[in-house]
Amino acid sequence: MSRRPPWQQQCLKQQVRWKHRTTALPEDAKKPGHCWIEKGRRRERIGPFDFCLPEDCAAWNLLPDIRAEALERFEAHGIPWHMWTASGGVEHPSTHLLDSQVQCVNALLSAANEGKLLDLVRLFEPDVARLLEVEDGSPVAFEWIGAEDYLGEGRGKPRTRGAYVTSADAVLVAETPAERVGIIAEWKYTESYDAPMPVVSQWGTDRRDRYRPHYDIDRCVFEQRPPLAAYFHEPHYQLLRLALLAQEMVAHREFGIDRAVLLHLVPEGNAALHHGVPDALRYFGGTVEEVWTQLLPGPEVRYVLMDSTRVLESTAGLRERYGHPGSSEPQGKPRLVP
Repeated sequence: MSRRPPWQQQCLKQQVRWKHRTTALPEDAKKPGHCWIEKGRRRERIGPFDFCLPEDCAAWNLLPDIRAEALERFEAHGIPWHMWTASGGVEHPSTHLLDSQVQCVNALLSAANEGKLLDLVRLFEPDVARLLEVEDGSPVAFEWIGAEDYLGEGRGKPRTRGAYVTSADAVLVAETPAERVGIIAEWKYTESYDAPMPVVSQWGTDRRDRYRPHYDIDRCVFEQRPPLAAYFHEPHYQLLRLALLAQEMVAHREFGIDRAVLLHLVPEGNAALHHGVPDALRYFGGTVEEVWTQLLPGPEVRYVLMDSTRVLESTAGLRERYGHPGSSEPQGKPRLVP
C-alpha cells in the first residue's frame, strides 16, 4: 500500500469503507473479491482484495438506478468493460472499486438521468440552452470513436468502441442559440503515470506515423505544435489523440457541431496526475492544465479542466458512493478548474 500515491490510498480507504457501510450492496457483495488486470492483450486474475467485489457481484459496481441501462447499452453497442468480469456468461464491469470507467458511467449516466448535466455543462459553456440526444435517447454516449475512422486506426477493419482505437470516455452535444458544441470527455479517478510510453509499439510500428498527417496539416487545431514525441507520456498521449479526434469531428460536422471542447475531468486531489508533465512539455507549464490550455485555446477545439467532484456531488447516490476520500462524510463544495 505504501507504494501507492497518497490520493489513491485515500480513495481505496474511502471505497472499502463505503463497501462495508452502504445499504446499496447485498451482504454477499461485501466479501473480498478477485479482479482481472490487462497486460497488453493478456488478462490475469488477481486477489482476493477487500477493494474488489466478488466476481458474481461485479454488476453491483454500477449504481442501482443506472445499472440495467448501463449494462444494456454497453452490450448493445459492443463496448467492452475495462478489466471486465465474466459473470453468468455475460461481460460485466470490473470488480475493482476504483475503476475509472465504472465511475465515469456511474457519474455521467446518473447526472444525465436526473437532469443535472445541463447545469454542469453551463459551468464552462454558459450560453448552452440544451443538450441533444446523442444515443439511445440519452444526452451522453460512452467510449465514442467517431462516426468514421477519421484517424485511420482501424486500417480498413471494423473498430470496437473502447478497444485499441482512440475512444472518448464520453461524448455530449450542447446547443447554444448560435451553434452546436461537441464535448469530448476524458475521465480520470486515481490514475497517475510514472514512465513515458515507447514511441515504437511492441509490433515495431512508429506510433507517430498514425497521427502525423492530422497533426501537421494547416487546419490543425493546436496553437503550438511541439514534436509528436513530446506527447508520449500519459495523460498527454491520450489528450493528443482525443484532440485530433475532436478536430476531425468538427471538420466533418459530426452531430452538426461547429466546435468542440476537450473536457478533462480529474479530481482536484489527484496531484500526481495534475503535475504529470514530461520535460518535453514543460515549456508550456508545470501542470497538465497549464500545458493544454496553451496548446488548445480554441476556438475550434478548446481544452477545459474540471474537478470531477462537480459531477460526483450532483446526485445523492453519487455523493454516497464517492464522498470525500479523506473522511466518512460527503465532500464539501467542489471546485471548478476553469
